[in-house]
Amino acid sequence: MLYKSIQKNQEEKSNARKQGDDTMSNSAMPYAALDLHALSKKNVKIISSKDALKDVVPIPWEEDVLEGNRRVIVAKEKKEE
Repeated sequence: MLYKSIQKNQEEKSNARKQGDDTMSNSAMPYAALDLHALSKKNVKIISSKDALKDVVPIPWEEDVLEGNRRVIVAKEKKEE
């Protein structure tokens, strides 16, 4: 009797998990499948971090921002129609 109740409890947990998984996949935003064939045909050149970052210019933050007295909010630029 105890074995049957344990087994039933495990089945209920398993079913609850499956329902949650299905619910999550239905509510999640769909993504396009990754095309590995297209990636394999890309011409890739491996470079060092130093070379990749040589033209990067640091943002000239004001002192208040660097000290944490003011915040900076980075937002997407609005398109004018």
